[in-house]
Amino acid sequence: MLAAGPAAAGCTYPAPVPVPAGRTARGDEMAAARRPVQAYVASMQQYLDCLGREEAALPEAERTPAARALTVKRPTAA
Repeated sequence: MLAAGPAAAGCTYPAPVPVPAGRTARGDEMAAARRPVQAYVASMQQYLDCLGREEAALPEAERTPAARALTVKRPTAA
């Protein structure tokens, strides 16, 4: 099972960052949110890369649609 191995502990889902409401936020609020959002995007890419390495390390027989579904659901399972 994908989430059971020791590598599963190595992939950390990034914490969400607050994003101002686009319709009501002032320009300075949007500008202030830019860096945290960019950092979140970079962290999310690192997370996805980690999941890819985790999956690639599995034996071929364990790379199943069910195992992939567990990976997709893992961040929201907490």
